[in-house]
Amino acid sequence: MPFITEELWQRLKGSAERPSSIALAKYPLQNDDLWDAPAEGEMSALQSIVTEARALRAELKLDPKVTLDGDLYGDDLPHYVALHHSLAIQRLASVVLRAHNHRTPETEGVARSRAKFDLVLNVPRGRLDEQRKRLERECEQLEKNIANNNRQLADETFLSRAPAHVVEGLKTKLVEYETQIKKIRATLNGLSS
Repeated sequence: MPFITEELWQRLKGSAERPSSIALAKYPLQNDDLWDAPAEGEMSALQSIVTEARALRAELKLDPKVTLDGDLYGDDLPHYVALHHSLAIQRLASVVLRAHNHRTPETEGVARSRAKFDLVLNVPRGRLDEQRKRLERECEQLEKNIANNNRQLADETFLSRAPAHVVEGLKTKLVEYETQIKKIRATLNGLSS
């Protein structure tokens, strides 16, 4: 990449005060006026939805060319993204989603739970055992994470030495883990019935 970047630098027309090499140029500074927080949040939510859909497909070894249908149950932002960027989601993840705002998922498919949304894909029946095993592994990992966070938050020595933002981060993560594990257990109960 540095060689390509230098080649482009040399070929682009510039001003007379521009350095002869990009290696000699002043590093550009961030322009806070160009930062768009809502767009950044929207893009992050879109990436999360696509990533989770692709991960589910990969874990179940589903053909990536086959378009699946599914449901997204989420907070305001994931719901908005699923509605307004449905074509991008379909193109990037091969999933057609129906968006539901603040509803509890009806587990009639393979589910993936995150703090801000639940993604349910309708997959062939034969893949449900694989889904159950994956959810049980995910539940075990979350239980370990919860136990670890509780251990750290109960340690007075750690709490007295750790910066406030680290302690708050642990508390936030703990709430997210507990929310996810509740959703996963509900999904497992739905798969068992």
